[in-house]
Amino acid sequence: MGHSTSHLQKAIFETLNENAALKALIGEDKVLSHVRLKTDFPYIVICNWQTEDWSTSTDKGELHRFDIDVWDDNPSTLSQQNIASKIIELLHDQPLELVLGNLVNLRFENSVHNTQGSKKLQPLSLKFRATIEF
Repeated sequence: MGHSTSHLQKAIFETLNENAALKALIGEDKVLSHVRLKTDFPYIVICNWQTEDWSTSTDKGELHRFDIDVWDDNPSTLSQQNIASKIIELLHDQPLELVLGNLVNLRFENSVHNTQGSKKLQPLSLKFRATIEF
């Protein structure tokens, strides 16, 4: 991972964890970095980090791609869609403060709803892209 990954992760976790509206949808302590056994639904998992060099001849930079998976055992996808909408609102094009580097942009790119496997547990995966300059 790039050297700014942990700073970007921290800013995203803080933004999501501190939002009262998102907490109302998923509950306390439900923004995770990995699936935990025996965690009550719904919850979200920030995962699948990829970091690439995004430097130019004059400036250093990194491109980050990551997913936010929305997990819910409700057979209706409405709950997942409401949670996803709030996450996108909180992160897309928002100026998160980083300890290291300058966040040029943070963009929601697309979503994938996995309909394979268990009908009861199908995560809604939100794909994000962030660019950071140093």
